[in-house]
Amino acid sequence: MKNDSNMLLNDTLDAMDVAGLTAAEAKEFRHFYEQAWNRFHLVRTAFSVLSFLLSVLAVFSSTHQ
Repeated sequence: MKNDSNMLLNDTLDAMDVAGLTAAEAKEFRHFYEQAWNRFHLVRTAFSVLSFLLSVLAVFSSTHQ
């Protein structure tokens, strides 16, 4: 299952000929890559925090009944 966004970014990075890039091309690619990676990382982090908080809530709500 290769439709995961970070997998697509990793595949794009693997296919890139880094040694053949000019400084300007490398800067442009890095901007694209980091922007997308950080966006997906923010979503993963938000859902992880939400999951943790819901788990804590579930533990405390079940012990106080």
